[in-house]
Amino acid sequence: MNILFYTDKNVDPSLGGVERVTDILVRTLMSRGVTCVSAYGNEARPGYKDVFASSYHLIDFEKDLRDIVLRHKIDVVINQSRQERIMATKRAIAGLPCKLVFAHHLAPGWEENTFDYKYFMNECCPWNSVMDWMKAPYRATLGYWMMKRRIDSLYKQRFSEVLHESDAIVLLSSRYKGAFLDYCGSRDENDGEKLYVIHNPHIVKAECEVEQEKKLKEVVIVSRMYEVQKRISLALRIWMKLMSTGKYDDWKLTIVGDGEQKEDYERQIRRQKIRNVEMVGHKSDPKPYYERARIFMMTSKSEAWPMTIMETLEAGAVPVVFDSFAAIYDMIENGKNGFIVKEGDIDSYIGVMEKLMGDEEYRRSVSGGCRPSLERFSADKIADDWIALFGKLTGREA
Repeated sequence: MNILFYTDKNVDPSLGGVERVTDILVRTLMSRGVTCVSAYGNEARPGYKDVFASSYHLIDFEKDLRDIVLRHKIDVVINQSRQERIMATKRAIAGLPCKLVFAHHLAPGWEENTFDYKYFMNECCPWNSVMDWMKAPYRATLGYWMMKRRIDSLYKQRFSEVLHESDAIVLLSSRYKGAFLDYCGSRDENDGEKLYVIHNPHIVKAECEVEQEKKLKEVVIVSRMYEVQKRISLALRIWMKLMSTGKYDDWKLTIVGDGEQKEDYERQIRRQKIRNVEMVGHKSDPKPYYERARIFMMTSKSEAWPMTIMETLEAGAVPVVFDSFAAIYDMIENGKNGFIVKEGDIDSYIGVMEKLMGDEEYRRSVSGGCRPSLERFSADKIADDWIALFGKLTGREA
């Protein structure tokens, strides 16, 4: 069986997200005898040696993609969440015995949140004079909403095309099925038959045990510095309230990651005089931070299937998360391997943190349930699900 993965960037797992998930899945599939080929639109890390049998940077998208499919006798093309390329991909493989799978790595409709007012002001409104600047609040507000309406409509159109042109659509949670069909504007009761649920994989290392004695009084956040989605400013507000009690002066918050809002958060820490916080920037391997931390904080507005939750469970750092995305209930059993707090309930979030920070025996009991809960998402089990899908689509075994 020959599989082609199309991604936005060349697959370097240090980039996180889709790239890391793809790397884990491909390594496992290749070990099972499935030949995997990479095609990507942008070279985020030129010359990076990935794990694929062959890798290609697409220049002329349709022509190059068709050539690759023919050269490698590709059975299935997997589009890794690039909805804007679904029609071009369909044209590239037209007339070929090749199936098209769209793997959606976000919550349904999340794409609309990427176009916010700050992005509009920075990228779409270059002011050329003082008079333009004075008029900006009125014109910009109207212009933003007009443009956002068009962009939101474009996303819905693209996902309607995804639904109708794909042979299969893979979602990360069964809880996303109804929302995905609604977002695509589905009117056909048979559309749901195209939807499959396959979780993101994780490599569970059996020989690695959680060493509780080496854990510090430390809370960790591992995240891209992107406020619209990640809401690190909210995490800092919560931490400031915890520090204001005077009970946890021997605790530390470490924030791992980089991004466009990093300087904003550093200013927030200075301006509000938030104590015991360290921002360490991007780390290609954040594992040491999970391993030494006792608690993991996530305050995201939305996620799809965050790999950081998988990583923190493996390291035994207890995750505390808002229920702002449905798939969190697939990953965390509340009170058994982590905590799910009602979205926006800051007081309850602080209460959970205080309980974990103040009662070490209790925290250890919850931490003990972290690693065993990962077995459901082992790379081998997830690879089994993908291989079964390949067989169903092509009518033969992988």
